[in-house]
Amino acid sequence: MLLSTSSVLLFAGLGAAQNALVDFITSQPDLSFLADVLTIVPELVTTLGSANNITIFAPTNTAFEAIPPDTAEGLAISTRDPNGTSTLLNYHVLRGGFPSSAFTETPLYYPTLFDNRSIIFDTARTNVTGGQNVGLFRNGTQFQVISGELQTSNVIEADLTLGSVTVHKIDEVLTIPLNASDTAERLNATAALGALTLTGLADSLDIVPDLTLFIPVNEAFQAAASAFEGASVETLRDVLQYHAITGNVIFSSEITNTTAQASNGGTLTFSVIDDEIYVNTARVLIPNVLLSDGVAHVIDTVLNPANTNVDREELNDDDTPTPAFSGASPTGGVPFTSAVPAATTLNTVPPLATTASAVNSTLTASGTGVGGATRGSSGTSSAPISSFTGAAAMPTMVGGGALFAGVALAGAWELGF
Repeated sequence: MLLSTSSVLLFAGLGAAQNALVDFITSQPDLSFLADVLTIVPELVTTLGSANNITIFAPTNTAFEAIPPDTAEGLAISTRDPNGTSTLLNYHVLRGGFPSSAFTETPLYYPTLFDNRSIIFDTARTNVTGGQNVGLFRNGTQFQVISGELQTSNVIEADLTLGSVTVHKIDEVLTIPLNASDTAERLNATAALGALTLTGLADSLDIVPDLTLFIPVNEAFQAAASAFEGASVETLRDVLQYHAITGNVIFSSEITNTTAQASNGGTLTFSVIDDEIYVNTARVLIPNVLLSDGVAHVIDTVLNPANTNVDREELNDDDTPTPAFSGASPTGGVPFTSAVPAATTLNTVPPLATTASAVNSTLTASGTGVGGATRGSSGTSSAPISSFTGAAAMPTMVGGGALFAGVALAGAWELGF
């Protein structure tokens, strides 16, 4: 895309008045689309021009041209909406300097300038304290950036520096994370989504700040289906709340052998064994799926708030899920899926989501927390996760309904399948 004459003049004026960043972008032929987009948001140009110690992921012309036109990102650009454009670009700016040497074989996540003040078409698109996150990953010799919907963007030219500003050119525009409901649908976790919908919890999960959510796959609900036959809404709500932690966005790289408090007041036990992560007895299959209000981890078993004892020596060393509902069995189809339409758009899970190390060996080996226990060893639990350096304080929970206290009970009707 070529810059319009007005864009060139405006950008030239900004450059003359302000900063070397403008001069750099206009000097790069493959960033002319970005140069044009920045003319929509002169205030952001001013902010970036005076900023120190930031990292900018600069999408190339090809990256911008590939944005689907019917997405929020595409509409923000095509309509030249200042708020939406600013939100999208803020998601491409990291707080701090991150040269390519900061990319590691374990994806690590860092906050951007995209915070809860950012909107697209009058809708706030994140509720993560300190800014929405992106992941940095070194995949062999390739540097990658992980954003919403498990999208990976490749760094095609790294470590362009302008004083304390680091610029990396990327081949795809970063994707803004979806809320929990839309994410569950895109992951085809329709049983979890259906259960959340039936209990009236879905809307709350979509907006609660700083959420860590564990989403069981459909097969997990199917395997435990008999445990939910005749269950009340209150019972199912308690089970679902046991899959959520609020006030603390916990990425897999921060987990050691430790505990955390679920939103129903129960205790979740984390274990790191042979580079795999367990929540109670559930294995994490897909870690670190970014949400608009936090992060989700896909697990292979439905968690049971009435079964919280964990013996690390007995955690499976194969791919067979360990059921948390003793004696439960399938009853036919996948429960709760009738409450939601069939998913029409599914995310493609990239190989790195299931093959990249989810465990931060540096954290595990340090004194921050004890992890990395070998099978056959019970391991040692570190302090609860809220005491980790840099972790957000866990809010005080009262009883089983603290997170969703504002959600009225739907009544004591029986759950259907």
